[in-house]
Amino acid sequence: LGVPPDLIEDVLRRVMRESYSSENDKGFKTLCPSLRPVVIVGGGGQMGRLFEKMLILSGYQVRILEQHDWDRAADIVADAGMVIVSVPIHVTEQVIGKLPPLPKDCILVDLASVKNGPLQAMLAAHDGPVLGLHPMFGPDSGSLAKQVVVWCDGRKPEAYQWFLEQIQVWGARLHRISAV
Repeated sequence: LGVPPDLIEDVLRRVMRESYSSENDKGFKTLCPSLRPVVIVGGGGQMGRLFEKMLILSGYQVRILEQHDWDRAADIVADAGMVIVSVPIHVTEQVIGKLPPLPKDCILVDLASVKNGPLQAMLAAHDGPVLGLHPMFGPDSGSLAKQVVVWCDGRKPEAYQWFLEQIQVWGARLHRISAV
């Protein structure tokens, strides 16, 4: 056909970028429609707000637990399907330790840049599924398209495998690491 390869590559890149942009406006596929509400601890922060946006665009119900809500924390997490801890690294382990008891099947996730301490704190605080995530980008990116998210197993990976797949639906690339 005589079409230069550079032009084909450019057109495909533009189509992909437009596709991600369109999904960011209209929504994403819901991989776990039966999931009970997701609670984001520290959801008022930038990374918490980004995950809230992506979860809502995927059809999930999201609740926020902020500093001034601790007196109601037990009620807020009582029926949670997932709790995501998105707080500054210097208070992550302390906040995890403060969490009220979570439903047995609730997935506990952290978004901290350091993995060993927070992962151990989550395993100690909750007997259910535990997942460590580290988004390798800033919250100002606005989307997860082409971003790298590092993850490490905590406990019961079969319970959160769908969430790793959901993050890929959002356009992120996953990279598994050990917490140590």
